[in-house]
Amino acid sequence: CRKAKQDTTQPTQMSNVHTLADLDNVEAFPDAWSGPAQERGPKDEYSAGLAGVNAETGQAALQFIAVDGSVATVSADARRPAELAGIYALSLCCPCLVGGPCAPERRVEWLHLLRRTTTYLIVLQVIMFVVSLCLHGFDTVADNPEFGPPANSLITLGAKYAYVMKYKYEWYRFVTPLFLHAGIIHLLANTLAEFRLCMYLEARWGTAVYMLLYFAGGIGAVLMSCCISPNTVGVGASGAIMAIMGAYLVEILTVGAPDEPVRKFELTQVALFIAMTLLLGFAPFVDFSAHLGGVLVGALLGLGLFTRAKNSRLAPYPKVKWAVLAAGFGLAALFFVIQIPLFFTVVDPHELN
Repeated sequence: CRKAKQDTTQPTQMSNVHTLADLDNVEAFPDAWSGPAQERGPKDEYSAGLAGVNAETGQAALQFIAVDGSVATVSADARRPAELAGIYALSLCCPCLVGGPCAPERRVEWLHLLRRTTTYLIVLQVIMFVVSLCLHGFDTVADNPEFGPPANSLITLGAKYAYVMKYKYEWYRFVTPLFLHAGIIHLLANTLAEFRLCMYLEARWGTAVYMLLYFAGGIGAVLMSCCISPNTVGVGASGAIMAIMGAYLVEILTVGAPDEPVRKFELTQVALFIAMTLLLGFAPFVDFSAHLGGVLVGALLGLGLFTRAKNSRLAPYPKVKWAVLAAGFGLAALFFVIQIPLFFTVVDPHELN
């Protein structure tokens, strides 16, 4: 729970601590959410908050309260705020962690999970992978070490193919690559990142903001790949995922968590994810330019979206805040203004044999 704070002078006191009696009211934890989720209110499936802390063991009980009044409890070490932060993400992404088998709160969690747009994106990506295998089966391991279909199957279904995008006006290929994957390894890596990280951020930011970042970043990734690597076939949601991570990094830097250890934990986690993914881009069969394009678009849009938050670090400086906001949106627009003419006037992709 991102709002949890440890008071080192009084171990039994924590910010956001409530008594078990408070659990009777689903609105008992109005400050337990952070960011856009704080505005969700009692109409959502559950609220969450710290129910109490054991001064001797340091264990904090985190309660999830459904609208029907059922309560799920998980615990963590209150002396480790990062662990508390992780519980919220894990409980969103894995309902199996909440409640006992067939418990009402677990069913609520599964329903909550099924409402996420990310869930349907993952399902669509899995379906498209199965369809790609149905066309021509698996390619040889020598040609596709990720255990997937041959390139012609992916091209048929809408992979990034700069030649037909430029000369045959198949512009839908700026979007369709996000739902295709080169192999089982590729699919598992991206869907796991979406399930474990992106789903949490969709809940945190709201679906509208999340989808804007996902598709704008994904299109930007495909566009940059067309400009830098025009003669390769490209597929995958990793450019869109990198956009989400780029925006997340900016949110941590501009808004951050109330607890400094939690903020450092999130910052380290996201920075390592981005760095490792960019480095992985230099490996064979991996598109570095798409990863770079995605993270650039996501970070720039994140500057515009998160700098305007009321709890932004720049909130006390309105002129600076609006300047940074304008710079973020302006540079994101400039990215497309430069890349689109570059692709359609300068880049000369070849037809693939």
